[in-house]
Amino acid sequence: MNSNQLVGVKPQLTQHHGWGLYAYHLTRRLLERGMTPVLFCEAPPDLGPEAAAAVQAAISHYHQAILPVLAQMSAQNKTMSAPFPVLHALFNDFALSPSVIDIGPQDVGSIFFESRGFTPEGLERARRFRRIIAGSHWNAEVLRSLGLPDVAMCHQGVDGRVFYPGPRGDRFGADRFVVFSGGQLHLRKGQDIVIAAFAAFHRRHPDSLLVSAWHSPWPATAASLTRSPHLKSVPALRNDRLNLVPWVVEQGLPADAFIDLGVVPNHALGDLLRSTDAAVFPNRGEGGTNLLAMECLATGLPTILADNTGQRDLVAAFDAYPLRRQAAVDPTLSKWDMSDWGESSVEEVTALLEDIYTRRDEARTRGQACATAMRDWDWSAKADAIIDAIIAS
Repeated sequence: MNSNQLVGVKPQLTQHHGWGLYAYHLTRRLLERGMTPVLFCEAPPDLGPEAAAAVQAAISHYHQAILPVLAQMSAQNKTMSAPFPVLHALFNDFALSPSVIDIGPQDVGSIFFESRGFTPEGLERARRFRRIIAGSHWNAEVLRSLGLPDVAMCHQGVDGRVFYPGPRGDRFGADRFVVFSGGQLHLRKGQDIVIAAFAAFHRRHPDSLLVSAWHSPWPATAASLTRSPHLKSVPALRNDRLNLVPWVVEQGLPADAFIDLGVVPNHALGDLLRSTDAAVFPNRGEGGTNLLAMECLATGLPTILADNTGQRDLVAAFDAYPLRRQAAVDPTLSKWDMSDWGESSVEEVTALLEDIYTRRDEARTRGQACATAMRDWDWSAKADAIIDAIIAS
């Protein structure tokens, strides 16, 4: 394969959600391999100067060669497919983001789906791709069961330059036991389970502190928590941002037991994680392996993981703290097909927090072992597997 080969990267590069990070690290690795990544969206300034410098060649190529073509096609209300392979981001039911870039004969779709509720139209879109890349073994097994002829399983990676173990920082106080919870605030992500479990844990351990990174570009999705069996309300929106502190207090936590980290760019998250003592991910469903959970493992944090859907890959690979009790999710909670999801036990989350709290030396040792094993999941290696899946015939 020609090392100068063009490879299209359709998702927008960014530091604030999973697809953006996926696209960024794929672009960076293509450049490192001497290939030419072709972007179809402008990279936003939130990349930061160091990250932007690493992919500047691709950004410049977009402005000089690609943007004029896209503008012309848009003005003519036309679509086009590329004469080289393009990676497309796919969403539930194989949905595509609107674009003048159509699916070409060499193109590959990458998907992290949470629901197997596929329509005939969605499956028809999937069959237009030469290959589908699934982000977890669960996703791959479901796609193969649907009869899709070419499915590759490629895990996402972790940026080892940002997420690595180190001395515990005191950003939140050296005398506090700090629990981290992250991810878009959503019923699927299980923050309602985190709040209920931590409230019980905090009553026994007033030195504990919950720090959250729950903001996302889509704050309205927090409304999905309306049907949670654990909450009294959902957070209000103030200036298009979730007003989290009063909402958490309403759920029964003291104000001094909770910190809202706000919007945290990915390159700044590692230092924050190194100032915490544990991480909790009782997610009801994950199409992929849960990038944020992987970043916690790479940082050496003792990490509690729901043993369901895509996160099963992490439970199988690392000596983390699995939530084995996975009940069926109440089907009235969402219009999605949740047949493969799991409802984690609040009591089991609390018990594992207690175990980490009381046996901290053992917890740190387990966390360090996970961080060592996570080196094999660095983006440099995982991006290579994705690239090979894109360009292989």
